[in-house]
Amino acid sequence: MEFDDHALGVGRIVTNLQSLEFYLRMFFCAANGEQPRLPAPGDVDVEMTTLTNFASLTWLVDQYNQQLSEREQEYKVDRDVVSLRDTLAHGRLLGMRPEFPMTIYKFGRDAEGRVPVELCVEVSEEWLTQKMQLVHDQVFKIAACAAGRHYENVPQPT
Repeated sequence: MEFDDHALGVGRIVTNLQSLEFYLRMFFCAANGEQPRLPAPGDVDVEMTTLTNFASLTWLVDQYNQQLSEREQEYKVDRDVVSLRDTLAHGRLLGMRPEFPMTIYKFGRDAEGRVPVELCVEVSEEWLTQKMQLVHDQVFKIAACAAGRHYENVPQPT
């Protein structure tokens, strides 16, 4: 793998994570009857809706999964997307040589001078593809659930 392959793979995952959060927020706007409005240039504030509030991805995923009915369980979002986002945001990408693939490490909070290793994985092309697909699939689940509920303001992904 070359640097460009790595950067493109990580970029695809980040883009899919941003789409995932957008779909979750639009889903909740529809569910709550909110009319989200994005700011125009020069606006200094907007009405708080699920689109604009400060809710975390963890909260959004958990709330979405909890509100699914028994027959909607197939649309449950895999919570691994939150761990993936946290890994990309807080992990350390290291390599002992200037070659790819590199290894990403995620550490937990210290406990009496020791730090738990939460993740140590080689960021290979296969890993990048799997993680991109994981997030992509979750976006489609949310869109399918929204379509099943006839939520018109949640776009269908392409």
